[in-house]
Amino acid sequence: MKRLVFGVVCGLAAMSCVAEDVASTDSVSSELSGGRRFLVVYRGESVPSDAATKATKAGGRILKSLPKMGIALAWGNDAFAAKLGADASVLSIGGEHYFTADDSDPQEIPNYPEWFTDLQWDMRRIGAPALWARGLPRSSEVAVIDTGVMSDHPELQGQVPYGMTTSYCADYNGSHDSNGYPLSNPSYGYPSYDGYVDLTIFDCAPVPHEYRFAMDGVFHGTHVAGTIGAPLNGIGITGVSPTTKIHAYKVFDIVYDGNGIGLSAFDFPIFAAIDDAVSRGTKVINMSLGGQLDRSIKEHNTAWLAWSRVTSIAFRKGTLIVAAAGNETTNNNGTVAFIPSDLPSVMSVSATGVTQWVGNPYIDDNGFWFGEFTAAPGSDVLTEYSNFGAAVDIAAPGGDCPNGCAAWNDAAHLILSSCVFPAINQDDGSLTGEPEPGWCFAAGTSMAAPHVAGAAAAVRAVYPKFTAGDTRSWLKGWAFPMANRQGFGAGILNVDDATK
Repeated sequence: MKRLVFGVVCGLAAMSCVAEDVASTDSVSSELSGGRRFLVVYRGESVPSDAATKATKAGGRILKSLPKMGIALAWGNDAFAAKLGADASVLSIGGEHYFTADDSDPQEIPNYPEWFTDLQWDMRRIGAPALWARGLPRSSEVAVIDTGVMSDHPELQGQVPYGMTTSYCADYNGSHDSNGYPLSNPSYGYPSYDGYVDLTIFDCAPVPHEYRFAMDGVFHGTHVAGTIGAPLNGIGITGVSPTTKIHAYKVFDIVYDGNGIGLSAFDFPIFAAIDDAVSRGTKVINMSLGGQLDRSIKEHNTAWLAWSRVTSIAFRKGTLIVAAAGNETTNNNGTVAFIPSDLPSVMSVSATGVTQWVGNPYIDDNGFWFGEFTAAPGSDVLTEYSNFGAAVDIAAPGGDCPNGCAAWNDAAHLILSSCVFPAINQDDGSLTGEPEPGWCFAAGTSMAAPHVAGAAAAVRAVYPKFTAGDTRSWLKGWAFPMANRQGFGAGILNVDDATK
């Protein structure tokens, strides 16, 4: 089987990303050992009433389904897939895949939040302070489908009224929704990872206490959430749309493949999170994740069809999905695509950097900043890592170091937001596993996308009758135009004019 290349669209200063082959594990019971999970895309936007019976006759079984999207998750072997795929009701069947993040760390900064807004060049570049000064629109919501959000972070207290996990092994408090998914409790704080997917035994296993909070990469969703909706309270950072509430979806699991552990997300839990957000009437979803596929390969085309189905239904029902364009510096034209950002119903966001500041802000030898960092006119560049292509809709600040991030002082060119870190035992340097809030710099199309998601939420609040398509067109229409359409799309996000 050829490899379908997936990866989380992470920050460059945060974590790099790799792809993994199709996972062969079931999260419910090891009785299913010997097969693997398959995505089943039915011809209609509903799951046939006899789907379970047909799957059993084909030698497998249906594990979960999205009845209103016509997609199911099945278990079986390749012979099962071939037999079920021949059924007239099945459009396509292919193995489920997962997204895996490598180990890396965000760049933490000293705890002086009273002057952090001086470092938010990204907000000044898109005109967010003008929106804040005019008076904020009524509250709206953005679903952050990611690694989880630290809801009791000082930047986000009261900003995360709803949280849910659709990941395979997590179980926060023992309660489940009507579809059998564990429910998180936002007041609990940072979502922990209580179980992990063990690919060697095709089952979930308990996570040792020291790993429940301490995985590299868990900061990611908290960073994204701060960029979208950190409140305007005079302390710390401020998000694009400070009255926007965050609906936090944790879709990642800790995964062990026999060689080591990583933080990973599977296809179906992501679909389930989108389905839940849409059913709740959430108008904007941020997805700072994705992966490449080649539509000329049959196995890849199943994923394309499944993702297309889920995202197009969301768009039709009024939910705009904003997604990162990816960090591989690739041209995504032709048969190679990056999903979900390259899908027709998704708003794709590339990342920009800045090469020059207005004025002469000072950074001393200890890395302390003095003065306001503001992008000089004409100094915008497409970052060295951002993907590009005809599918890019718009660009937003993602952060990029002119000197390749070789020095600590380069961090001011990245994106500052809320963060979370595992506590360190001062005696022996080991991780205690308990989370601590903080702030950090990161860069990537992951950091660019939430700028657009926050702007989309503000636009939907100002213009409540807008559809998802109206919102995307409106943001593109007000963008600062740039010459390179393949890199910048319609231009750089202009939240000031878009919300007047």
